[in-house]
Amino acid sequence: MRIGLNLNHIKEFLLNGYINPLVIDCYAMEVYRYSEQSYFQYEDEDEDTNLPLDKKNITEKDKRVKLIGKSYNIISFGDSHGVIFSNLDYIKHYPLKAGTAYNINNPNSTSGSNKEILNKLKDYEPSQTSLIITLGEVDLRRHIHKQARVQNKLPEIVTIDAINNYMDFIDSISSLGYSILVNTPHTGGGDKVSSIPEIERNDTCEYMNIILKQKCNKRRLRCDGLFDVVVNRLTRKNILKYYRDPSHLHLPNTSIGEYLQSNLLGRLFRSNYSYDQSSENNANLDSICRVLVSDIPGWNSFNLFQTNVIYKNAMLISDNRMKIALIELPFPILIQKLITEIEVSLGLPIVNAHAIYQSCDPSVKINQENVLKGIAHMTRIKNSQKVKIEHDFSQYKFSNMHCRYILITVSKGLNSKLTKFDITRMRYMNL
Repeated sequence: MRIGLNLNHIKEFLLNGYINPLVIDCYAMEVYRYSEQSYFQYEDEDEDTNLPLDKKNITEKDKRVKLIGKSYNIISFGDSHGVIFSNLDYIKHYPLKAGTAYNINNPNSTSGSNKEILNKLKDYEPSQTSLIITLGEVDLRRHIHKQARVQNKLPEIVTIDAINNYMDFIDSISSLGYSILVNTPHTGGGDKVSSIPEIERNDTCEYMNIILKQKCNKRRLRCDGLFDVVVNRLTRKNILKYYRDPSHLHLPNTSIGEYLQSNLLGRLFRSNYSYDQSSENNANLDSICRVLVSDIPGWNSFNLFQTNVIYKNAMLISDNRMKIALIELPFPILIQKLITEIEVSLGLPIVNAHAIYQSCDPSVKINQENVLKGIAHMTRIKNSQKVKIEHDFSQYKFSNMHCRYILITVSKGLNSKLTKFDITRMRYMNL
């Protein structure tokens, strides 16, 4: 293995205030190939799928009609993920060929989904019909990150553009008198179907779901999905036992598929439906990060660690010289705050954090300083020998740059110990 990055290089970056992020990208890929087998294994959560199916709200026709109010017909339109409704005798499912949220309001789109839905609706009386619409996965897998690079914009901006088009279409259908239920996308696709990593697309999928639920809630529309069931919240990886291929869930002809269908129908049609705001208010980036290069004791190069959790391998610093760690986040974000905790026994160390920003289009060179320092604020943690340092990056509100790499420096840290690393993010909707 040829290591093309070391601590001396990093010190130069700090002095110059600039680094080409592609240099770190190439190094990170080399580290990954070298150390993949020695990584800590963060396994998928082992949810119990042997639960009794909740069919009390989804089987009997009279109960079904009562739950959705005045509707007598339930019809479904969707991409390939809408097939989860196709085996039910009380839901008529119409598949859409590669339909996207971005183009659903365009009658001239190549998929023809807009015209297909409108033509089918001519057969149904609005006052007696509810529609389930399933879109978004094709956008996440094929278009959002591609367009983010082409336009050099944050993926979140492209996501909002797609959602706005989607909601314009929903509004037009709702204005005709139809009841609308929105089945949110449950994944951005698997690891083998896009050049963008699965975890990055799934993170964008979560953001899409948050915005969809916000907009549907304002319109008093039911909106829910299975993302929190079939994607590991910590790693952002698909929980493979729920999938029959890299992108699609098991169908109801299997026990797992039947469980998933029952779960989804229960969420969409439950009589006590309410909007859950907890996810949109959570700015913490709970995830797995990686140490690329470090001489901070215990924070060894190539190690993985979990944010917002005490780092058990932390060791005492044996001198006052500056120590450095280059940290890789799982995907690029806009950083709000980076929070470090230090265990101290003598004086207070000097801890700084720098974020390395890169263009949303990696091929666009940044002609400005991109190693930017957070504003540090230190407080003592009561009843302990620890201090917390909040490094504020909220002044860096970019629409065309985000950050995947962070530099931590600790000076005058004799007999201190870096014990925790946490991070909060800014979302585009909060800028």
